[in-house]
Amino acid sequence: MVVSLMPWRVRRAWFALEPFVMAERALRSPTHFAFFEHLVCMVAEADLAEIHESLQLRKIGARSGQFKQQLRTRAPGGGDQLDQRRT
Repeated sequence: MVVSLMPWRVRRAWFALEPFVMAERALRSPTHFAFFEHLVCMVAEADLAEIHESLQLRKIGARSGQFKQQLRTRAPGGGDQLDQRRT
């Protein structure tokens, strides 16, 4: 599930950190950031559509306007929080 939450951020972070990770590995430990690198590899190999399907994630789809209205009626205080977040 973690792999499917933020794959693009994981990749961007790796590309930014890779030179520093490699420098630390050369200086100190060949296993520096090994778990993060493993996560990057899992993200690269993952089929996100398959993961999302296996998690049975629900989708709003084409009924976005209807969903927004339902969300407003269910929110405490009549749903004004949705409009306040935009401002």
